Amino acid sequence: MPEHYRPPEVILDMPWSYPVDMWCLGLTIWRMLSTKSLFGHYNGTDLDEARHLSLMVGLLGPPPLSFLKKSEKALKYWDSDGKWKGPIPLPPPTHTLEALCPKSLQGKAKVMFLDFMRKILHWDPEERLYPGSAWHHPWVHREVENDGLVSVE
Repeated sequence: MPEHYRPPEVILDMPWSYPVDMWCLGLTIWRMLSTKSLFGHYNGTDLDEARHLSLMVGLLGPPPLSFLKKSEKALKYWDSDGKWKGPIPLPPPTHTLEALCPKSLQGKAKVMFLDFMRKILHWDPEERLYPGSAWHHPWVHREVENDGLVSVE
C-alpha cells in the first residue's frame, strides 16, 4: 500500500488485518472529495513515520493508551503515559479535520462526513467502522434535504 495510506497499526509494526482496508477506504474517500491527501507523501524514513504519526495525532487526537501498549515501537514516539515524544513536533491545534474538510461539504453533510471519517480513521482497528456499519452510516446512506448530500437509495 502507498506509504501515506498506511494505518497506525502498520506503521507501529502491530499485527494487522482487514481493518487496514477500511482505513485506506476512508483516505480514498477523503482524497476523492478534497484536493489534498491527509498525510502527504513520504520516502519511508523514520522521520517520515514520525511526521505521519504526528499528523494523525493532530487530526484524530491522541491514540488510546490501550492501543499504544500493543506496540513496542510506540515507545519510540510516545512515553509510557501516551504523551507524544517523537522527533517531529505535533501540528498546530488549527490543523484539524474540520479545518481541512472539503469546502463542498456544508451544514449537516459536513457534520456527518466528519463523523464518518473519525469512525473509519479510528486509531484502534478494533474500533474502526466495519464495511456494513460504514454502509449504513448516515453520511453514506441517507439524504440530507437541501444540504448537498445525495441518497444512495
